[in-house]
Amino acid sequence: MRDALAFLTVLPVGARDRPPSRRSLLAFPLVGLVVGAVWALAAYGASWLWGPWPAAAAVILADLALTGGLHLDAVADVADGWASRLPAQQAIEVMRDPAIGAVGAATLGAALIARWSFIALLASQHRWGFLVAVPVAGRTAMAVTMATSPRAAGGSLAGPLVAAGPRITAAVAAIALAASILAANLRGALALALGALVAEAGARLARRRFGAVTGDIVGAAGMAAEIAALAFLSAR
Repeated sequence: MRDALAFLTVLPVGARDRPPSRRSLLAFPLVGLVVGAVWALAAYGASWLWGPWPAAAAVILADLALTGGLHLDAVADVADGWASRLPAQQAIEVMRDPAIGAVGAATLGAALIARWSFIALLASQHRWGFLVAVPVAGRTAMAVTMATSPRAAGGSLAGPLVAAGPRITAAVAAIALAASILAANLRGALALALGALVAEAGARLARRRFGAVTGDIVGAAGMAAEIAALAFLSAR
């Protein structure tokens, strides 16, 4: 759990100079619960003080503070690499460039607007448990993307975590299912499944484009899963 927290958040609970072990994938859904609890608390407090729209901004800021914006950066990097139209290895180098291009910035802005809108809807409905379930879907999607990917790009932080095998994948899914049901009942379980499907589809396309999985692809898959889960949970 400590390794997963150190890998996915900025909390000073473990070593950050090396990737965690494959067994840490089992804790990814539980880290999602921790992040989701922060989301719900931020939304509840800000909603009581100002209303649902500022509450959504408070959630995004709390998430940024807790995760260091790691997964938001991944969205921009993948968009820039994809739009570069360069061969796979050169596109990966574009993704590793810390600068963000126009396509990356636009994609990141669209993702933030989508998250803010759906979070505001959930806050207006006082669906605090649904907010807890969303980061569970995102972190589970990251774990499953790594566990089911055949190979990682050279030098990627995801390298030690790929191809974890069906046992770890099944265990991650079981833990995530229990956490999602605890947070949001059957709707949480369905949001988890939808997020996993969206993330896996995106990861397959990315592997076809780049030839291997990277940490940015994993982070972007998690963000896609969160947006899909938010869209489903906030629907009428």
